[in-house]
Order: sequence, then structure tokens, then C-alpha cells
Amino acid sequence: MLFAILFGLSMDYQVFIVSRMQEEWEHHKDNKVAVRVGLGGSGLVVVAAAAIMFCVFMSFVFQSNSTIKLFGLSLAVAIALDAFVVRLALIPALMTLFGKANWYVPGWLGKILPKVSVEGPPSSGAANDALNPERPS
Repeated sequence: MLFAILFGLSMDYQVFIVSRMQEEWEHHKDNKVAVRVGLGGSGLVVVAAAAIMFCVFMSFVFQSNSTIKLFGLSLAVAIALDAFVVRLALIPALMTLFGKANWYVPGWLGKILPKVSVEGPPSSGAANDALNPERPS
């Protein structure tokens, strides 16, 4: 049960971070910029969500039922390790090392996958320039 709950929460974090990186990759085709902007844009959401979940699960430790205490402590520790070590440190580091290989899609699959962009076409606003100082305006 612990694994099922943690898997669901960690996949949410992964989708937040990597979908933002993928959008940036589609706009500029620069892996380092995509990883940096994606992490900068979605990292705060993951930190806030993980901190909230950590606090909620740690509050279970103060219950009288030992099973609830066990679930609370184990979920709190697992969320902290997954969010801060894996999703915010290890995954971006590996994605930076892998470069263009992160974004490889076989040709036949690329033809049938829909092209989805949550934020629409790229803009040259000040917010994008602040997150991406190396990109020419």
C-alpha cells in the first residue's frame, strides 16, 4: 500500500517537472536550457507540494494507532527523499547528461502523438527572459 501511494505522488512530481522541460525543448531545442527552465518553473511547485505532504504525513506520527504512525513516518520520509533527492537533484542531473537523447521519439510514434502545448506558442516576455538569460531576445 505504501508503494502504491508513493508511486502516485512521485509520478505527479515527475509530470510537473518533465512536461515543463519538454515544452521548453520544443520551443528552443536546447537541452540545458530546457532542463534549467523546466526545473526553475516547476521546481517550486514540487517543493511546495512535497513540504505540504511531508507535514501532513508527519502529523500522523502523533496518533495513538501504531499502524497510522508507521504509515505516516514512512510516507513522510519517502516523500522527502523522492521529491528532494530524486526529482529535484538526480533526474535533472541525468537529463543534463543525456542531452538530446532525452527527447528522442521514433519517427512512426512522433507522427501519431498529438502536439500539446499547455502554454501555447513561445513568447518573448520578461518572465521567460528572467528564467533563460542565455537565450537571445
